[in-house]
Amino acid sequence: SVELARRPLSGKDSRASSTLRTAESGSPDINSSAPRSSWVMPSQALLRHRSSAIGQFYVITSVVAGRWRLFADPACAALLEEALQNSDRLGLTRSCAWVIMPDHFHWVIQLRSGTLGRCVQSLKSRAAIALNAHTSGFGAAVWQRGYYEHWIRNERDVRQQAMYVMGNPVRAGLASALGHYPHAWCRWSLS
Repeated sequence: SVELARRPLSGKDSRASSTLRTAESGSPDINSSAPRSSWVMPSQALLRHRSSAIGQFYVITSVVAGRWRLFADPACAALLEEALQNSDRLGLTRSCAWVIMPDHFHWVIQLRSGTLGRCVQSLKSRAAIALNAHTSGFGAAVWQRGYYEHWIRNERDVRQQAMYVMGNPVRAGLASALGHYPHAWCRWSLS
């Protein structure tokens, strides 16, 4: 996959790395609304040591096609919640937190099986099928291609990342306080 890598200046004090992954074909989405000048192809040296690892923690973000506010509909948000929970039931992930915003979601996970790419692909596929059935979309694109990944290198930082994700609805003005947003879940107490 193609990745837009953001690397810290010093690897010694780095605790996390981030990437944007696009289609499995390795090509940027030519139908994207992003101008060609915004596509950045990372060097092979930056990609060389990128891989998903079972047991590793990640923050995943994926966006609805066209930034459509699909999840402003509580029934659609519930369908994505079910897909997130199903990933845990299937043994692919162990969810630590998730937040479903109107046009995207954030998901803090520990990878339990397979690869991160397959895990996200499976989630997005299951959710898209359910969402298209609910909205009579008949195969319409639900998701933008790719996803954003933040690798949490230090296990002690997982809870901090989860709290940051849980704060997104508050920062966006969708909730007045942590725990007041209906489409969010966290393994830990929010107090």
